[in-house]
Amino acid sequence: MAKVFSDFADELEGAEDIELAARNLIRSVMKHHSKVIYGGDNYSEGWADEARRRGLVVASNPVEAIHHMADEAFVELCDELDVLSPAETISRHDIKLENYCLVLNVEAQTALDMFRRLIRPAVYRSLGDLARDLTALEQLGVEQKSGKMLLQSISDLVSRLEKTATELEEALKVAKQIPTLLERAEAFYEIGQNELEDLRVVVDRLENLVPAKLWPMPSYRELLVQE
Repeated sequence: MAKVFSDFADELEGAEDIELAARNLIRSVMKHHSKVIYGGDNYSEGWADEARRRGLVVASNPVEAIHHMADEAFVELCDELDVLSPAETISRHDIKLENYCLVLNVEAQTALDMFRRLIRPAVYRSLGDLARDLTALEQLGVEQKSGKMLLQSISDLVSRLEKTATELEEALKVAKQIPTLLERAEAFYEIGQNELEDLRVVVDRLENLVPAKLWPMPSYRELLVQE
């Protein structure tokens, strides 16, 4: 934007009729650059497809967006405007990618820690309580088909959660060993979209099945509604 404004100023400062020059400049800009204007939903896939059709750069994820800092045109622009030298721009690019890896690793490790120390104990306690209740009811001759189904559902989700947590741990180990910074950042992005997201989905389902008094973290309702 600074480069564009600088070019505008250079063109207008020497004009005899600045109003006419401004009109001509606006007309020229709209003619050559109107493809960036879009009146629809800029967060939709429709706009992404339309942007590609117009020849605009579309970054589909944070790592791809950061990596565009290393584009030759961007490096030259920063150097031309005395914002950053080429070496400084590439350094910023590398620091942002490294920070992305660190943040994703912290998020994943935190999720695993919450699973091991908070969620898993609560879920197993819920399973134990439910199993004892069902056993007591059966001894009284009360059939509890729905209770058994609930017990099985929670048990299945726990097994899936254990498997997902293991997969997340293994994926983190592999990602940390990748020597190339860009490829390492891409691996952490995939972890966030796959293993970490899978873990969250299972935990969300368990939260709806485990009694609120046993769930170790406040729900959104408790955070937003209750005093």
